[in-house]
Amino acid sequence: MAEDSPDLLILDITTDDKAGRVLTKHIHAEYPDLPIIHLSSYNDDSHQLRSLREGATDYIVKPFSSRILVERVRKAIVDTGNITKKRNEKISSDADALSSVLTNVKDKKFLDQFQAHLAQHIADENFSVEQCAALMGLGRTQFYKRVKALTGETPVWHLHRSRLEYAAKLLRETTATIEEIMLRSGFHSPTHFYNSFKKHFGMSPKEYRAT
Repeated sequence: MAEDSPDLLILDITTDDKAGRVLTKHIHAEYPDLPIIHLSSYNDDSHQLRSLREGATDYIVKPFSSRILVERVRKAIVDTGNITKKRNEKISSDADALSSVLTNVKDKKFLDQFQAHLAQHIADENFSVEQCAALMGLGRTQFYKRVKALTGETPVWHLHRSRLEYAAKLLRETTATIEEIMLRSGFHSPTHFYNSFKKHFGMSPKEYRAT
C-alpha cells in the first residue's frame, strides 16, 4: 500500500460476491490489522460467517442506517488503534450530523408508510412500483429517488427483497408448505421463487427451513 495507507476498507460484496471475497482474502493476508467491513443484502448466517472467516472485521446488512455505519466504522478503527484524536472527533461529528437527518420525522413517516403498503400487498404478484408510488401520493421518479436516498436500494429491489425475507420468515415461523409460502410472498413461478431465494440466502427454501 501507499505510505499514506487507509485506516479501514469498506467493500460492497452484494454485486460481485466472489470478487469481493477474493480481494478480502488477499488484503487480510497482507495487512491483517486493517479493518474490513462488508456491506451486503444477504441476511443469512452462511454469508456472514463466510465473510468473517475470510477476514472481514464486520458485516452490515443493507439497507442500514448511515449513523450505524459511521459508528461501526469508528469502532472498527478505534479497536485496531488506527485512529487519531482528530479523526475520531471528525467521525463523531459526522455521526451526529447523520443522526439529525435519519431521525427526521418526515423520513421516518415515509418509510413507515412505505413498509406498511408493502406488507399489505406482499402477496400480490402484480403490485408495482407505480402502484406503490400512487399510494404514497408521489410520481414514479420522485418516489424512486426518495426510496433510493433513504434505503440505498431501488424500489423494485426493495420490494423483491421484502418478498424473499417475508418468505424466509414464514419458513422459520410456520408449517405452511413451500408452495403456500411462495404464493403468500407474491411469487407464482416456482422456478423464479427458488432461484431468487437461493441467490439471496445461499440455499434453497427447503434447506433454509431445515437449518
